[in-house]
Order: sequence, then structure tokens, then C-alpha cells
Amino acid sequence: MNSMRKTAVDIVIPVYNAVDDLLRCVDSVLGTAAGDYRLLLIDDASPDPAVRAYFAEIGSRGLPHVLLLRNDANLGFTLTANRGMETARASAAVVLLNSDTIVADGWLDALGRCAESDATIGTITPFSNNAEICSFPRFCENNDWPQDRDPASMAQALREAAVPTYPDIPTGVGFCMYIRRELIDAIGIFDPAFGMGYGEENDFCLRAAAAGFRNVLCDDTFVVHRGGSSFGGTRTALSERNTALLLSRHPQYLDLVRDYIAADPLRPLRELAASHHRRLLDALPGMLHVIHGHGGGTEYHVRALIASARATFHQYLLIAVGDDWQLEEHAGTDVRSYDFRRLEDESWRDFLGGICARFGIELIHLHNISGCRDGLISALSELDLPYGYTVHDLNFACPTITFLNERQVYCGAVTDAVVCRRCLSLQQSGRACRCPTTVGLSLPCSERSARTRERAVWSDWSRSLASARSGFAGCSSAISIAGASLGSPTTVFSPCTVRTTRASSRRCSSTIACGWSPIHRQGRRRSASRCRKRGPPGCPPSCLRSARWRNASRRAAEDGF
Repeated sequence: MNSMRKTAVDIVIPVYNAVDDLLRCVDSVLGTAAGDYRLLLIDDASPDPAVRAYFAEIGSRGLPHVLLLRNDANLGFTLTANRGMETARASAAVVLLNSDTIVADGWLDALGRCAESDATIGTITPFSNNAEICSFPRFCENNDWPQDRDPASMAQALREAAVPTYPDIPTGVGFCMYIRRELIDAIGIFDPAFGMGYGEENDFCLRAAAAGFRNVLCDDTFVVHRGGSSFGGTRTALSERNTALLLSRHPQYLDLVRDYIAADPLRPLRELAASHHRRLLDALPGMLHVIHGHGGGTEYHVRALIASARATFHQYLLIAVGDDWQLEEHAGTDVRSYDFRRLEDESWRDFLGGICARFGIELIHLHNISGCRDGLISALSELDLPYGYTVHDLNFACPTITFLNERQVYCGAVTDAVVCRRCLSLQQSGRACRCPTTVGLSLPCSERSARTRERAVWSDWSRSLASARSGFAGCSSAISIAGASLGSPTTVFSPCTVRTTRASSRRCSSTIACGWSPIHRQGRRRSASRCRKRGPPGCPPSCLRSARWRNASRRAAEDGF
């Protein structure tokens, strides 16, 4: 195993009983540490003979980088840690490591990279399942860790989620704390007044901050900590005594910690890492549902769809509005929310592509893109990501949503870009939109009565739909609109499966292409090129087979459209 760490490190492990924990800890260190390091094991006069037997066994291995020491009397954690720091090489940084910890691959190099990133970093604490303000995934809690559970996946999730940024924290946590040699030279070691332990690392970190050093979190590594093995039944009394001593010297300590807990600045990172960990444990592909920000029936439908398909995809909901996007991750009964803002010089391709890469999204399901039409169309035309459509209304085909021309008459769903530009340029009232067939063209929508427009469209479409009802009663495949015209992968959806295909090399001549599923309940195959053989230009009337559209046309007829 090669190490990129430049600084020598001595790892100090104070030991008191708990030999089973000690075996797991030492095995994990010897199996993962690399580069210039030494391991100092100090037995603090453990009464358990198994500890002495283990020291004899590991000493018999003749490991040159392992140093075994024993206190003549029980000194407690503080003085034993001090002995380790005093015994460490004068050129080496020190890592204080509890004997009830388990480290994962790359942990020591990660701490070293953190230290080398800023010469003012004095102490470094990694994430852990049980580390108070450094606890993960639940903040300030003891996240139970089964003995047979491998920490590798948790460490990997943090590596993939973190930038890293090495954020400041009010104090280090003593279960695993990297201490820069220059800090020890500047302020000394732990204060012996803290006796058997508890609070000594907090006092040390506050002294470090007063001397101009930073206490930081190594946000891209993870160390398991069982907790409480070293002190047994004396833990409560030690905590009360030493907390009083700590506050007498640093009365601002509790306020610092309370403010940090209230702000919880690392919550987004923890949630993102938890998302990565979930995907590592359950390797399902991610599906991204895209909607506008107006709520309503589309959003209701999408949330129901997400709830019904959690077993086949990791589900994400993107509310895309301008440069500000909100992503929801649906993980079982939990919903995590993330806010993203596109940078001024960031391309739409990089913006959407970065989100999809970060969350392992392999399939995009578009429902309504009116909140960010240009950006989404631009990104999807450049990304190699399959996507599909559900047609909730006519928004995808024409931003007027009605197919009404400048005379407020149904245009026949023409797809000639010249005709579309002329039509849209003549519609001078209403809000500006964008047309998928003429990206970059400002599109004013009509302000005329929505009901009047719906009458014109639905009366025409209802007649076409009525003639298309036979033979496909069970089909509920979606319609892919821009896949053919943009030349991107086209994803089509069937009631029970989701399958990804490539748009036919014989592209549909229409902007609106049939999105037949490769497999229907009747077992018949259809392809995107079929729409060239059926129906008028634009294809929608002969391609709309879904129950949703049949019901919509029926309601339109009942309403007198």
C-alpha cells in the first residue's frame, strides 16, 4: 500500500482492558496505515490478563513500527496520552486513537492531506458514528454500529460526497484526533489536572485556538467508535468533575458548542454522504422527475409515481425554476431537500450533468419543463443521458400549450420551424416562453380565455382520439417529444417496466415522435419510426393511446368542448 502523506505520524493508543475492542482496533490500523508511521500501544496497568497476553503475542511478531509500553500504575487516559506524545518522535505528528475504534482504508492519508492543506490547522477529527458534533449520519447522536459491520462503505460515501473543505469546529473529539507537531511545540500536551480523562481534549483545543491554530473536521474520512470502553462505571463522575474544571477555565465553551449545534453547518454534507451510502448499499439506478414550480395535478401525479416505484429506482424530484433548482431525494419515508443555484458562467450541461453525476441519476423523466425550458433543452441535447416524457398537457410541444395560431385557430400541430416562428412572433400579448423547436425565440403566449382555447384544441383532438381507441386499450406508454428532434437517447415507459432505447436512425420527421414502449401487454412491438406511416404531420392524434388521454378526451367531450 502506497502513501502520499509527507509527514511522519506516530499513532498513540492508550489501553485499559477491553481486549476484544483492542484486537479489532490494532488489526484495522495495521491493515490500513501506510507510509512513515509508528504504532505506540500503552497498557495503562490493565488488570485483565488478556491484555498482557495480547501484548506478548503482538510483540512476538517482531513488527519494527510497533512500540509496546506499560504503565507501572493506572494513570488514566490523560497522563497515558501525554506519555505517548512525549515518546513520539520529535519530527512526527501525533494521532491519539481510542482502543475502541476501527479505522478504514485511507484514513491516515486523509488526515495527513487535511493537515498539509493549511499550516494553521492544529487538530483534526474525522467523522464517526459516535463523536458528538462529528457524528454521522445522525448529528450529536451515538449511531449504533454492529461489530461485524465494515466501515469501508461509510468511508467511501464520505470520500465521494465531500469536496473536501475541512471546516472549522469549536473543538476536536478525543476518540481520534490528529495533532500537528508544531502545535505540541507551541502549547505543550494535555493538562494533567484532567486526571483520568474527559475534557482534556476540549481544553487542549481551546488553548490551540487561542494560540492561532484551527480545529477542523476531516470531512472525507470515517472512523468507527464504540465509546465508553476505557472508563467503565466511572464515566459519569469523571464527566461532571472535568466539565466543571473546563468551564472554570473556558466559560465560553458551552456557548461555542451550542451555537455550532444550532447552526449545524455540515448538515448538507451529512445528508449528501448518507445518500451516497444508501446507493452503495442498494445499487439501484437513479431516476430524476422534472416538474415546474407551480404544484397542482402534475406534482401530485409525480409524487404518487415516486411512491409506487421506490423498489426499482432511487427516486428524485427536481423542481427546476430558472437558475434556482430544488432537488428532493425520496429515501423510504424520508425526504431530503437540496438547493442548487447555477453559477453565472456555468453551462446548463454542466449544471444538470453535475447533479445527475452526484446522485447517480441514470434516467430522466420529464413532466413539465416550463420553469426552465431553455436550460433543460440545452442540457439534454448535450448530455448522454436517456430521458423520457409524460405528456400532462401540450406544454412540451408548444409553449402556447394550445396549438392555437395567431388567429386563435388550431394550427394542425405543424412542425415547420419557419411557420412556428412566424406564428409566435405575431402573438404579441402574454408572457414570454420558449419553443422547443425554435430554441432562442421569444414566445409570447396568448392571454385569451383558457376555456376558449381548450374548446378549439380538445374538439379536434377528441375526434382523433376517438378513432384511435381500438386495439390498444391496455397501453399506457408515454409520448417522447424532443428525443427525435434533438438526436438524444429516447426513453419510453411501459406500465410495468422502464426500458431505454435509442431513437431510430431514421428520425421521425416530426418534432413530436411516438414513444411506443418496446413491450406492451399485447406483446406487439412498435418503434419510433412507425409514426412516419400513421396520421397527419405531428403524429399526436394517431399516437395518443394512453388511458390518461382517452379519459381527458372523454371529459372534454362531456364538458362540451
